[in-house]
Amino acid sequence: MKTQILLSLLGGMLYQNAIAASVDSEISSLQQAATQGELAAQFNLGIAYSTGQGVTKNYQEAIKWYQKVAEQGFAEAQHNLAVAYTLYKEIPQTEDYKQAAHWYQKAAEQGDVRAQNNLANLYRNGKGVTQDDKEAIKWYRKAAEQGYPLAQYNLGLAYSFGQGTPKDVAEAINWYRKAAEQGHEKAQIELFFNE
Repeated sequence: MKTQILLSLLGGMLYQNAIAASVDSEISSLQQAATQGELAAQFNLGIAYSTGQGVTKNYQEAIKWYQKVAEQGFAEAQHNLAVAYTLYKEIPQTEDYKQAAHWYQKAAEQGDVRAQNNLANLYRNGKGVTQDDKEAIKWYRKAAEQGYPLAQYNLGLAYSFGQGTPKDVAEAINWYRKAAEQGHEKAQIELFFNE
């Protein structure tokens, strides 16, 4: 019995070591490809550093790699870089809503629904841009019309409260329903109380 337990533990440790070696090898390959300018490797390295997958979490490195890819026009990297400028508060001078707005705008113009919704949030709250409810509605609508449930919910809220658009409960319910059908819980609650 002790021998079986010992062999089982030893097998588990060998498996974990093999996985760790494989991850180290993958990260090493990513780093090599990224330094040679490969965009996919740079982007994936940014993800690895921002999440701590296979490397020690390092937001400054994540930003460095996202920046390289974002400057090449890749919308998902532009979005992730903008998120970094709003969320990586652990790093001094990283919280920069003007930079976030800049990168969200670039990704939003390419049709990235998350960036469109987040840019709308910045306009609604006046962070990094001049507060402008109509501009917020414009970006919420772009994302909502592409089926993004969070933007559909936010657009529903705007119609419910008349922010940037005339108050219209029927239109609010329409957008809440679209988001609720995709499982958005807050939209389901709003739909329950407004129908």
